[in-house]
Amino acid sequence: MRSDDVPRALPALARAKKLIKRAAKVGFDWPDFVAVKPKVEEELAEVVEAQNCCGSRGDW
Repeated sequence: MRSDDVPRALPALARAKKLIKRAAKVGFDWPDFVAVKPKVEEELAEVVEAQNCCGSRGDW
């Protein structure tokens, strides 16, 4: 999801609303905080896997 084409000059709430709608279109939308936890854990596991695979140099 790209956010660089959402103008930074927009008022903060208007920009946030646009970004939230865009994120929801690609599956990043949950009914409550509890539902978010599994996705965060999944993403963190991917980071850990990449770090274990390619080291902690940051070139992954």
